[in-house]
Amino acid sequence: AKSDVVDLTQSLDQLQRQGWSVLGPAVRLSSPGSGLKMTLSEALTPQDWPGVMLEQPIAEDCEITLDFSELAMTPVKEGWGNGIDLLVRLDDPLKSDVECEVSLSGQGLPRVRSSYRRHTPTGGIRDVDSAEMPGLKTSGRLRLVRHGAELFALFAEAGTDEFRLIESYTIGDYPIKNISLRTKSSDAQGKVDVLMERLTIRTK
Repeated sequence: AKSDVVDLTQSLDQLQRQGWSVLGPAVRLSSPGSGLKMTLSEALTPQDWPGVMLEQPIAEDCEITLDFSELAMTPVKEGWGNGIDLLVRLDDPLKSDVECEVSLSGQGLPRVRSSYRRHTPTGGIRDVDSAEMPGLKTSGRLRLVRHGAELFALFAEAGTDEFRLIESYTIGDYPIKNISLRTKSSDAQGKVDVLMERLTIRTK
């Protein structure tokens, strides 16, 4: 097994030199020394969602874990909600995504959620499957585990290894194409502040 720990306390310049690219406005990302801080507000389109992405094809079994803290969210007025997510894009014809998120619903209810989504030929996105657990989390660990054709989404409280399964998905043999850490909101009212502390990528 090979373990790659991405130290998110380093500067954005250092992360970019290691192959990470910036999503959304770079001014919404900062490096206070304890992690990568993302601040979302007044987001009119997905191009306004701060985040980072790593193009890293992974064909074998793997385990991807994000440690986060200091999460604060202001609810949206319209749409599906807002929050943070750990997302993998598959290298398949439908550009499928699996995401593991901590968010507020459109009604402002806190939850840990995961979904398996496919892009449609017309350019839309459709949920194939999703599941959620209620509860407010301001810190914790999101994990996606690939085992053969299955991908599992899990959550653990900060500082523990007691991961709880949110949902599992059959994704086939397609390799993972890239990994994103991001914030998101369905309207300009929703706000998100978070500190992304560490990303661990373990391959078998």
